[in-house]
Amino acid sequence: MRLLFQHLAGRITHTDWQYSPMYAVFEKSEYKKALDSGWLPHEYDPPLWFQARQVRYRLNALEHHKKRKIPKRVDFEICYHRKNWERYKEIWEIYLEKKGFDGDQPLDRLFDLDPDKKIIVEVYDYDELVAFSVIRIDPVPVSLQFAWTYHDPKLSLGIHCQYFEMQSLLDLGFEYDYVCPGYEETCIWKSRFPGFEFWTGTEWSGDRDLYERLCKRDSMIIDPDDLSNDDPLPLSYDFEKMVSW
Repeated sequence: MRLLFQHLAGRITHTDWQYSPMYAVFEKSEYKKALDSGWLPHEYDPPLWFQARQVRYRLNALEHHKKRKIPKRVDFEICYHRKNWERYKEIWEIYLEKKGFDGDQPLDRLFDLDPDKKIIVEVYDYDELVAFSVIRIDPVPVSLQFAWTYHDPKLSLGIHCQYFEMQSLLDLGFEYDYVCPGYEETCIWKSRFPGFEFWTGTEWSGDRDLYERLCKRDSMIIDPDDLSNDDPLPLSYDFEKMVSW
């Protein structure tokens, strides 16, 4: 393991904070320990891994959870190549516009790194391809991106797709499904699935209330000085739970 830091900014007058993104490079034999310690591969800057408030689902929790009822009109197909690429690009453009995101985000970028280690879940409504999800499956399943046309928001296609992905990954023998970091109120939905856990910085926690409070606080922060000493996630260490390198 090699740790790297970017000391980009900070304040020492009137307040005290530093902005120092942390990255790491791991040997393949260290991947499991890295995942246990809250690291995920950096999708756009290999071979770096990054730290964040990662969210994952323990997939065996599905075995004790009521099976998700998916409307008969909705169907899924797992593809190991870009089967309907032109349609994906159409969906992607609609998705970016509906979300108000910068339209200059080429879909190809999701596949620049290790395209052979990614799968695509196609989502059909009445036999029409209306959504897709891109999942990295090596070295660990990571749900990278879900995009859809918003043609029927009440259908909750994203929720149905997430359950389908989790069950499919469980059937393939995986232990966890990682769904990238959880920040701001827009990510509260990630806590609604069975087996939910998030990385606090020192441990994987299943505390949904704490996670929701943290996400709500994120959305209220305008300036780093807004972070007060009344922290809902106090810094503490349980050395028995920490991974030894």
